[in-house]
Amino acid sequence: MSKTVELARHLEKLHINNMYKTDFYWTWDKTDDEIADACRKLRSAMSEIEGMKDLWTKLDAIKKVDTSNMPSAVQNSVRSAISNAEEVTTNYNSTMDALKDAKSQLEQASNDIQSYQDLVAKIEEAQQVYEGLADDAAHNDDLNQAIQNAQAALNDPNATIVDFNHANDALDLNIKLAQAKFRDAYVKIEAEEFTKFDTDAHHSRIVNDNNHNIGGVESGTWVKYSNVYFSGNGADKVTFYYSSQRKDSGGGQIHVRLDSLDGKEIATLTCPETGNDWSNYVELSGDLTETTKGMHDVYLYFENNTGKTYVANVDWFRFTESEHAWSTEWTWNETHHWHECTAEGCTVTDNADKDGYAEHVWDEGKVTTEPTESSKGEKTYTCTVCNATKTAEIPEIGHTHNLRKHEGFAATEETEGQKTYYSCNGCGKWFWDETGTEEITNHNDVIIPKLTPDKPSEPSKPSGGTVKPVSPNAGVNKKPETGKKELPFTDVPQTAWYHESVQKAWEIGLIDGVTKTQFQPDGTLTVAQAIKLAAALYQMEHEGEVALTNGRINWYDSYVSYAVANGIIEKDYASYTAAQMNAAITRAEFVHIFHGAESTYKAINQVADDAIPDVKNGDAFASDIYEFYRAGILTGSDAKGTFHSASTIKRSEVATILLRMFDAAARVSIDLP
Repeated sequence: MSKTVELARHLEKLHINNMYKTDFYWTWDKTDDEIADACRKLRSAMSEIEGMKDLWTKLDAIKKVDTSNMPSAVQNSVRSAISNAEEVTTNYNSTMDALKDAKSQLEQASNDIQSYQDLVAKIEEAQQVYEGLADDAAHNDDLNQAIQNAQAALNDPNATIVDFNHANDALDLNIKLAQAKFRDAYVKIEAEEFTKFDTDAHHSRIVNDNNHNIGGVESGTWVKYSNVYFSGNGADKVTFYYSSQRKDSGGGQIHVRLDSLDGKEIATLTCPETGNDWSNYVELSGDLTETTKGMHDVYLYFENNTGKTYVANVDWFRFTESEHAWSTEWTWNETHHWHECTAEGCTVTDNADKDGYAEHVWDEGKVTTEPTESSKGEKTYTCTVCNATKTAEIPEIGHTHNLRKHEGFAATEETEGQKTYYSCNGCGKWFWDETGTEEITNHNDVIIPKLTPDKPSEPSKPSGGTVKPVSPNAGVNKKPETGKKELPFTDVPQTAWYHESVQKAWEIGLIDGVTKTQFQPDGTLTVAQAIKLAAALYQMEHEGEVALTNGRINWYDSYVSYAVANGIIEKDYASYTAAQMNAAITRAEFVHIFHGAESTYKAINQVADDAIPDVKNGDAFASDIYEFYRAGILTGSDAKGTFHSASTIKRSEVATILLRMFDAAARVSIDLP
């Protein structure tokens, strides 16, 4: 009964009155678990409704704020938050997580608006303070500069919320400095004019001697001086006017600390004995551990020497303004960073003595150049303090051989034979074994010399008749008369867009796989592989078959020689290094090389000059690319015909282009805008 009543109350809160008339909770055969489950769902619904109401309230409030005069950072934040919230409130399928995210974004936008409004109000406050303290030379300039910087942030359309907050903090500090009762660090500070002193029972005997000094200073005694202002370049030295009785009662150290008794210690001065009584005062100076600027509370902490009762009597102390004007910009070398002094005539030459000198603090680094099988990569590290950078070398990626078997054959009296060996399509190396562990460094080792005849052979005679020359266009648009073979490549599914192209190109003999069962449709093509394919295509079209085999020194040498001899490529390719040959080819250079495999291309498409969005007249290989578009060999990657000249080309794309070059019927009509 209690569960049923709870359910009814939830329904009342949701104003689902018609539910009372249903048989659900008035049916007494419902179990407690069923009723409890219904209650949980209703509680969740009530929570979602309350969350949505809250979101509507926040959305309505922020839409009423006029942000037209605010910087773009604020406007963008508000627009994005409003758009996201409106989408959530109008989408029936919005989740609680989406609701929370929308509320969080609205709150952030509201905070951004508040940061802007806070800065506007703080500028008005600062201007009032500045006008009321026009005669206060100590803070006028700093406060005025802070006001100008804050106004510049408001007027900057690219200013961020971080900029607003920094400007607000700077104004607040300078307002406090201008309004506070401060002590000039560079003028004598009378020791007896302390703000607070140690009240511990063991150190409560500090006294003023006729209001001219402090005395009775035991070990552990401390005094505080509030609002000591270090203006200009800051202080780098402190001087004390003190006395310390000779004999056994005086001597020790004065520790100078900032902002708290346990704060940063900027100086420690040892007090030598000054005479036989406490009336003999002398000056004692020492350097600060760092240049000190701005407003600070200064603490003096006293520590006596062993066997001494007291430390010293102090009449006054003061700080000395630094002669240095340290730059706000960082200077660095490979290991350290620091601030240079901009003061004229500065004599500091040792970097270790300059402001902020410290070792770099490197971040985790970012890979700026990815390593490859043939080249090292690079990782760049940035100092989190000064933004200095350093680079580190990333080793080359280990190469995995893609081996192809070259069957051996016996030598005859007329021809040399060949031993069985394996070559890698990637790196071009030769091996005796199929695992690629026993490299063949001298490619001539695979050659089996011709057999020596028992007796000199008779010179062969001409067979008679005439040799019919091969037509320059022999083989064009001709395919071997063979039935369709089963494609052996397991990574070329029948549903793939490139399946038919790979099938036909493989059947014709224009292209093969990287292994017996792997085609690697997404693999990229190297320069050497492109030359091989272009040479094979040319030989197929002009001689009816592909008879070229791998070279003895470099596997690609025979193809390069053939391609140069037949005008497919320029002779410059013959001097390419192994690294150049094994580098991934760009789409533009691929077209250039393949363009040489045929002498003419019949245009079937009207493609105006400069119609391809990213290929303009005068670009490298532009004429070859446009000829392929007009011939229907290339169509582009989108409706506009975008080519991506500098990108690499996939093996699946190569198969398609090969087929279109060999078979004119496979070429495509296009209509570029």
